[in-house]
Amino acid sequence: MRGVAVDPRRGDNSRMTTTPRIPCRSCLRPPQTCYCAEIRPFSHPAKFVILQHPREARHGLGSGRMAHLCLKDSELIRGFEFGEDPRFLELLNDESRQPLALYPGPQATVVNEANRDTLRESWAHRPPTVFLIDGTWPQAKKMFRVTPQLQVMPWIAFETDRRSQYKFRLQPDPLCLSTIEAVHELIDALDRFDVCHPTPDGAHQNLVDVFKSMNDTQLRYINDPALSGYRRGPYRPMNELVPAKRWQGRPILFRSDDSRDRPTP
Repeated sequence: MRGVAVDPRRGDNSRMTTTPRIPCRSCLRPPQTCYCAEIRPFSHPAKFVILQHPREARHGLGSGRMAHLCLKDSELIRGFEFGEDPRFLELLNDESRQPLALYPGPQATVVNEANRDTLRESWAHRPPTVFLIDGTWPQAKKMFRVTPQLQVMPWIAFETDRRSQYKFRLQPDPLCLSTIEAVHELIDALDRFDVCHPTPDGAHQNLVDVFKSMNDTQLRYINDPALSGYRRGPYRPMNELVPAKRWQGRPILFRSDDSRDRPTP
């Protein structure tokens, strides 16, 4: 069906015709902002399982699904509490693989030179299944807390000084990363320290390329008066925004400074 709407940007109160937007069946984005053509799926010895919060699933600019589409053999499971989820338990109990949670903490094994040989030997016959949570930091902490299996399985983390390239979602700290950026940093660390490698070599760069393209496309819609997503007010860059006070000083980040990257679940 076609509908009629008034364009608030036009002073003459002219009327414009609108049509329903049918989203892409893969990325779930409108056709104008579909990023599927830019995805180059690649393989990796680690199997990535993205546990997505239901609210994050409804967020059009989330990166969890994007990461899932880039990674062959990855899985995306929606929910909040996974302790009794059949598919989660099936993956967790797969004896051919060892489960790991991508989460920073004092017991996490950091991918670095010191742990390279240990990781290579451990994964030689049982490659990992890496579980990671896709949601806001408050959502992630709650999901972690109500899923005991995530708390008791081994954790893995990485060291990075990378700043998030998100242009539309304010992070608690510049070193907090989106889901797809965290996946990239983990794969990149495993590659740099010669633990395991993506196929083809260097293919994980596509993760950040697609993410950057999505950000650039959204900025174009925000800044162009001729497009439907135009914002009349000036758009403030992320580096000019200040996180809510409740996040200030909270140690929740993936970073190399051990005094600041060790959260308590």
